[in-house]
Parts: sequence; C-alpha cells; structure tokens
Amino acid sequence: MKLLYCPHCQSVFNLVRNKVKFCDCNQSYGSYEEDGGHAEYSQKAIPIGIINKDLDEASILEATGDYLAIRAFVFPHNHPRIRKV
Repeated sequence: MKLLYCPHCQSVFNLVRNKVKFCDCNQSYGSYEEDGGHAEYSQKAIPIGIINKDLDEASILEATGDYLAIRAFVFPHNHPRIRKV
C-alpha cells in the first residue's frame, strides 16, 4: 500500500487508481496509475509504503483483539514503482 504524507499540513492519505487525491492543504497530491501498482506524486509529498502482507495479517488479528506491528518505509526518490511528477 502506498500513502502520501504532506509535511506542510501533516496529513497522510491513501492513493486511488485514476483519481488524483490531495492533502488537506492541497500542496501534496498523487494517484495510482491505471495498472494499480505504479503511482505518481507531487514534489512536496513524501511517499510511504506499508507492507501489504502485514496489512493482510492485521485484518485477521482484528477479530482476536490482539495487535500486530506493521512495517512501513519511505520510498527512495528513484524507486521504479512510484515517481515524482
């Protein structure tokens, strides 16, 4: 899963396919491309990734009331699956 963080307004938001989404202050934005795996984002945004497998496991644990740490990371600027526009 890819998220964007706006350092100006400190909002974090998800990306959707074929629709540009904006942060609360409209300075950061991005969207998934048609294939749903690649994304693009504005110069001011910071792209964050969450390991999909961790989210899948978290949805299973939800019923038990336990918690699970998930792995998140900031994408490097030259990553092939997400690019600045």
